[in-house]
Amino acid sequence: MSRMLHLSLVAVVMTCLAGYASASQEQLEQACLTNEIDKELISSSMAITAGECHLSAANSDKQLAMQHAQFAYSWFSYAQQISGGISPTYLKLAAAKIDELQAK
Repeated sequence: MSRMLHLSLVAVVMTCLAGYASASQEQLEQACLTNEIDKELISSSMAITAGECHLSAANSDKQLAMQHAQFAYSWFSYAQQISGGISPTYLKLAAAKIDELQAK
């Protein structure tokens, strides 16, 4: 894969992570990366960013909170797999959110 194509893909993904999708002027919905990307393009920092996005969405989107918490845990777990050096705090935060939502 050419370096330019790789950089373009990374730029698009990062834009999706940081962006917001607007359904109406009053309502903003946070757009988080799911697993619809080739795993060889994902770095541990990108996985952490995706996990943080989902964890934030789990706190603000009550209807999809469990789904976002599970995505967060999955992204943090993947970051740990490919890096091995990430803080276990990320996994603990996501696990705590899942436990909190299951208790409701």
